[in-house]
Amino acid sequence: CIGSEDYIKNGETGLLVEPYSVDDLAQAIEKLWNDQELRNNIGKQAGDYSSKHFSDEAAGAALGRILDDVAKEVSLDLKSSVSTM
Repeated sequence: CIGSEDYIKNGETGLLVEPYSVDDLAQAIEKLWNDQELRNNIGKQAGDYSSKHFSDEAAGAALGRILDDVAKEVSLDLKSSVSTM
């Protein structure tokens, strides 16, 4: 799996090209160069996506969910340890 596929929605938040393919990269650059509307749409959608998923607030929310899950597991472990005594 290529990491960029996890973050880029092809044609929406960016353009994905085949790794190491100079021709694919050149075609993607040319496509963006010649299509201002596509450039603007991808730029806006990429900005919106990154703000939603990669901002400090998004990172804090994700960390909060992880910590909540850990706290629940620890609480369950403590309860089962106490009940077996």
